[in-house]
Amino acid sequence: MSEMLKAEQLTKTYGSVTSVDQVDLTIERGEFLAILGRSGSGKSTLLSLLAGLESPDRGEITFFDQSITSLTEDELALWRRDNIGLVFQSFNLIPTLSALENVCFPLYPEKNISVDQRRKKAQTCLEQVGLSHRSDHRPGQLSGGEQQRVAIARSLVNDASMILADEPTGNLDSKTGDEILQLFQRLQRENNVTLVVVTHDEAHVAAAADRIIRMEDGRVIDEWTNAKAN
Repeated sequence: MSEMLKAEQLTKTYGSVTSVDQVDLTIERGEFLAILGRSGSGKSTLLSLLAGLESPDRGEITFFDQSITSLTEDELALWRRDNIGLVFQSFNLIPTLSALENVCFPLYPEKNISVDQRRKKAQTCLEQVGLSHRSDHRPGQLSGGEQQRVAIARSLVNDASMILADEPTGNLDSKTGDEILQLFQRLQRENNVTLVVVTHDEAHVAAAADRIIRMEDGRVIDEWTNAKAN
């Protein structure tokens, strides 16, 4: 593996609360990293910083030796479009669009791709997550697990090299959550996608991730490699 993303002395404060406190973190290409911690530990804020959704008060983030900390909002949006897939606990699908149209949505800012090419690419991503037969269904016609699969397909449609997921199984029952984790593992293995998953569910994610860090009060307090995942 080679170094993909590096955070150095990353710090983010809201008022009098330091949500992320001098975090150093290196993420290797192709690995599955789980970020564990209780609510309020700073794990979701750290993920937002790594995705360029928020700016740190102090510290530096580099992606393949390119600093993203100094990028403008427009430059960050282009960087995310070209490199990062985002998956959230609440799915964040557009209710009036079909599964296929939701997956297509991130491609619309790209002007050098036709409508047919968008739809073909989106359909391929739905096939990867096992939902090609539900492409015409709207989110309200899909189960929670199916909606999360659509969200994962959407995160893949721009050929993202890294997926950042915030509590992706949090709204799912344990069986469906396990299926989503297995899907992440397959995508990591077959697509060489780097996965960073924020969770409070140690029992399930620990069985899937290659490496785990634990946060408390904005700091990384523990880190270990999961031998079971290798």
